[in-house]
Amino acid sequence: MFEASYWPFEIVANFKEIIFWMTGALFLLALFSKKKPLAIALSGASLVFCGVSIIPFYWNSQVGTSNPKVINESPYRLVFANINSQNLNKQMLVEYVSDLKPDILMLAEASPEWESEIKILEQDLPHLKGIFLDSNFGLAVLSRIPIQSDRVFLDRANTIPALLISFKSASGPLNVAVLHAFPPLGWYGTISKNQYIRGLAQQLGELDGPLIACGDFNTSPWLKTMLEFSQISRLRLPGTPIGTWPAFPFIPKLPIDSCWTRHVEVINYARGRDIGSDHYPLVLEFVLKHD
Repeated sequence: MFEASYWPFEIVANFKEIIFWMTGALFLLALFSKKKPLAIALSGASLVFCGVSIIPFYWNSQVGTSNPKVINESPYRLVFANINSQNLNKQMLVEYVSDLKPDILMLAEASPEWESEIKILEQDLPHLKGIFLDSNFGLAVLSRIPIQSDRVFLDRANTIPALLISFKSASGPLNVAVLHAFPPLGWYGTISKNQYIRGLAQQLGELDGPLIACGDFNTSPWLKTMLEFSQISRLRLPGTPIGTWPAFPFIPKLPIDSCWTRHVEVINYARGRDIGSDHYPLVLEFVLKHD
């Protein structure tokens, strides 16, 4: 019941990175302008409070720690995007995928209205598994790599799915998961979101071998639920948190979309370009680890 009672604090905690940089600027301003000690103390305390959660993600970034030339493999490219079921600029996604040429495309909010555009993408990504729903919780995975098997994780309390796909690539086996958690609006939304993420973490923790999980978690990586997700699933955020929402200019963005990996070497983890959605896509380039 703690989560139900204190859900507003969880909402605010999503903004810790934004608060960190803002209070950092205020701290320097107060320090060099020789303002009152109270202003320095308050901004400094806020900086430390937020920094304890944020800074470890910058220290522990794994992007680019391996040399793809040494690995001697061409990296795979994966794109995750919350495409927004109400997106009226659907052609922007088609053009983006055509330009970027990913090996795996993972989509959230795959509604029946999106199905025809997603089918167009099968020309380059012929292997498709989709759950097209009238709600905002439809999911789809398209790939150049043949799909070996698939299964659906279902949060039965709210009938919200996650899609788990197994590939047999030329480099070896690979599992991927795509998900979309319930928005944390009110006590019910917060409880539903956290139960969904924890339940999925248990499922992913039981899988062996290389694994990538991408989705709209509706939660920033430093929140308690995501730290538990990482521990239970044995997945790690490969780089620093990337702001993806809202995809509007001049507005600070929250890293509520993210990709988490296990047993893969991440070459690049970055934000993609505007696709007409209220979320920016994420791009992950990787090679499989070899024992």
